[in-house]
Amino acid sequence: MKVAAILFKVYKRLFANPLYIGKYTCRDLFCKNIVLVHFWCPPQSLLGRYNWGDDVNLILPELISGKKVVPRRFTLFSGKRINYLCIGSIVAQLSNKQGIIWGSGAISPKMKLQEKPMKVCAVRGPLTRKFLLEQGVDCPEIYGDPALLFPRFYKPLVEKKYKLGIIPHYCDKAKTWLDNYRKMKEVYVFDIQNYGSWSSFIDRVNECEFILSSSLHGIILSDAYGIPNCWVEFSDDIDKSFKFNDYYLSVGKERSKPIKLERFYPLEELLEFRKNWSPILFDSEKLLAVCPF
Repeated sequence: MKVAAILFKVYKRLFANPLYIGKYTCRDLFCKNIVLVHFWCPPQSLLGRYNWGDDVNLILPELISGKKVVPRRFTLFSGKRINYLCIGSIVAQLSNKQGIIWGSGAISPKMKLQEKPMKVCAVRGPLTRKFLLEQGVDCPEIYGDPALLFPRFYKPLVEKKYKLGIIPHYCDKAKTWLDNYRKMKEVYVFDIQNYGSWSSFIDRVNECEFILSSSLHGIILSDAYGIPNCWVEFSDDIDKSFKFNDYYLSVGKERSKPIKLERFYPLEELLEFRKNWSPILFDSEKLLAVCPF
């Protein structure tokens, strides 16, 4: 019976999802010399089509460690193996007894931890630290979203092409008035889901002189590469204030509120928001020093 149960797990993990075939091997299911990451990982993530900020959980740990990175959900006996929560607002929902938190954050102060983690090395920001402390979890005062580390590993060789880049959260990208900007040569409207490769997304961000983003990782990536940016909201459908302010407080900025954009505005008016931006304060060495893999 035990053998049958193991074989069923292999089938379920490997063959039940056709996108998995060719991406990982049976060896990866059992191998110990991997970085096991835990994040929102639907099948689209394997193709880079879910959400850039989530999908790069498969990229950055490999750039840092040189090891193969495998999603926790695609491994056998995942409940018994150490796994890492790195990028995303996943602390409450995905924390587990074998989980080590390095850079991820909470989504809301009102949620409860699914389980207490094994260890916390760093978190996205001080609001997440407060969230953990209030639930009896030790947390050091070491902050930073790991996506801020991309410039250490990838340096785009591109020139500026666009006066403005607009990065809608995937919940916002269907706003019809954004089509007006898609027709403008001076503006690039990103698709944070169907973005091509992780590096081409970074290239395109660096081709913009200024970024407006309702996606947190649009802001984080822009800050990482020193590109002026502004947090905007296209609707009130989702309250994102906790995670944005958690990030802002981690990089030496004040709590902020987004600029509301719910219709088309002339390009010149949008470019005026650039004057409100200032560079972040971030110590990449401090975050890397506590990297657990």
